[in-house]
Amino acid sequence: MSNIDRRDFLKGLTLTSATLFVPGVFRLGMEDSSLETNHLIGLGSASYQVFLTLQGQPDLHRMTVLDTEIPDEEHLNIALYPLKVQDMQKNSLYALFDNLFSKNDNYFIFASIGRTTGNILFRQLANWMKSQQKEHRLVAMLPFHFEGQKAMDWSKEALSAIPDKDRLSIVELENFRKKHGNLPLQSAMELAHLEVLKLWEIDQVNVS
Repeated sequence: MSNIDRRDFLKGLTLTSATLFVPGVFRLGMEDSSLETNHLIGLGSASYQVFLTLQGQPDLHRMTVLDTEIPDEEHLNIALYPLKVQDMQKNSLYALFDNLFSKNDNYFIFASIGRTTGNILFRQLANWMKSQQKEHRLVAMLPFHFEGQKAMDWSKEALSAIPDKDRLSIVELENFRKKHGNLPLQSAMELAHLEVLKLWEIDQVNVS
């Protein structure tokens, strides 16, 4: 599947999995700055679709998505930050991270690392979080095998570059196809969304 086809697919998801969740109380930001804020950060286009599913979860206070392909529609509960090609350099990204993630929140970072934007942002933000000694968890989604060897190799390189591997969880899209058979792409992605939700719930138990 080409990058264009995959991008159109991700944007066109109906996200029927969202109906599986009972809406909770969503708080964008915190009135009391002394309280810990659970801050989800999505990197790349796939993360926006996942976050549409995750919103409404209890104790989820803030959601931020960084991407070079920001959706046309506005979503009040998700802060969207468009990036230009020149923003993807390390120094520019670190300056952006300094601005967006200066607070001592509990950061839960998600990216699909088979594509360039999510891959680069994931590597750089993981290193920045470590350098700033921020509390954070990392979730990397690996591509389907049919997306090509280049995407797989690119993903492995990103995983090997993560400094705190004990903070890292991996969601492998190909595993859903192996376990459930030749699933439609939409169904496989919905299962991936559920897996990220489970990791989020486990993380909240661990930090509580």
